[in-house]
Amino acid sequence: GLISTLFAQSPGGVSGSGTNQAWFDANQLTLSNNDTVFSWTNMSGNGKHAVPNLNYGPIFKTNQFNGMPALQFDGVDDRLRTPYIGQLNLNTITSFAVFSSTASSTGMVYRIAYTSGAGLGSEYIYGQAYKPSSTELKYQCKNSNKSNVSVSDLTYSGSLALTSQIWNGSTSFTGNINGSQVGTGSGGNAIPAGCHGISIGGNYINNPAYLKMLMAEQIVYSSALSSAEVNIVENYLGAKYG
Repeated sequence: GLISTLFAQSPGGVSGSGTNQAWFDANQLTLSNNDTVFSWTNMSGNGKHAVPNLNYGPIFKTNQFNGMPALQFDGVDDRLRTPYIGQLNLNTITSFAVFSSTASSTGMVYRIAYTSGAGLGSEYIYGQAYKPSSTELKYQCKNSNKSNVSVSDLTYSGSLALTSQIWNGSTSFTGNINGSQVGTGSGGNAIPAGCHGISIGGNYINNPAYLKMLMAEQIVYSSALSSAEVNIVENYLGAKYG
């Protein structure tokens, strides 16, 4: 029917006016428990699939969150990266992730890296990091002078998290966890260019910052979704993973 068709085309039926650039869902992989993941299909339709760093792919694990599978990243050398996604060369981005982590050292949940737009900090313009030593889940974008605009959940201890972050282009940056707002930062006037792509489980280039985690789903839009749209995607993910 119509509803199932919408869900198949975009997360929760939210296309963001055609701006869904990445949609990675472990439940769509036809793999067996403990298989190595050599390609995570991008269901947005742009063909930019996420593949391992060399042959160090995460492991497919069944029945992890509410009966759904997830990808297990070892925090040592597992990382998936997409190729260049030109549609992300802008500073209006909304992203979502469903994961948990048993890491003991700081690492990246995901990163969108660029060649320019924030000076020497361009490869770190947008992303989400977990610092277990201070129970900090950090949501981050940058200004053009490479300074960070960030908000942090200082109570995250690695349990199942459904996160979203919304960068509106120049004036604000918001982070949510499990449907509740973590905070809003002001600024974020970087002008990203030369998108390397999206990396999951570590930084895209240079300091890898691998993270030990289970990742079930990751979604990226090249637009600042409205509050109503964010709620719809969060509700879709919440109903799915419990």
